[in-house]
Amino acid sequence: MIGPLHEAARAARWLAWTSLGLLAIGLIGHVADKAIGQVIHDMHGREVSQWAN
Repeated sequence: MIGPLHEAARAARWLAWTSLGLLAIGLIGHVADKAIGQVIHDMHGREVSQWAN
């Protein structure tokens, strides 16, 4: 028989891993968003400088 304490511990562990995973996804998404924005900005800057020349 599995006790309620064991169930609670399992639920807490699942919750911890889930929140950690969501946090990691959020952080990676934020970093990727900034990186993509920078790349687009750089490309746009190069296009503008080419037109200027």
